[in-house]
Amino acid sequence: MLHNRSFNLVWTYWLLIVVLLVVGLAGWPAGFMPVIILCSIQVLYFLWREGGISAFPVQVRIAYLLLILVSQWDLLTFILWMQALGTTIELLLGYCTLARVMALMPWNRRKLLSWQLIRQVLFSAPVKGSVLERVRAQERPYGARLVAQPPNNRRT
Repeated sequence: MLHNRSFNLVWTYWLLIVVLLVVGLAGWPAGFMPVIILCSIQVLYFLWREGGISAFPVQVRIAYLLLILVSQWDLLTFILWMQALGTTIELLLGYCTLARVMALMPWNRRKLLSWQLIRQVLFSAPVKGSVLERVRAQERPYGARLVAQPPNNRRT
């Protein structure tokens, strides 16, 4: 059963990418060039749509493209298998491991990295929309106190 989401351009991009990845992994190495082109188009589209490189959807697509490029080196071909599996899971279930890892990057979080945060981000149920928004909604900023402080009653 496909993950319940409306059919749209973004979903179509990912579907085409995973099909081409699988075709490439099945023995047609020329299939990887269309993947690189589609990923590049997706990066450019999201740069235009989101207005900058700091937007989370742009970061995820840049990371995906970089992984595709790095995996062209023979020693790192296993990354293509991970991407094919991860993209298939995203299409079927709505769980994107790469987006969750990107949400843990220092520039995307306001909370110190901890095992609890890693577990929370990686093992929570799939979300509709951005996993980053969910993470930020549940976190305290750096240096926030765990215990509420009594109000300051001094008159100034």
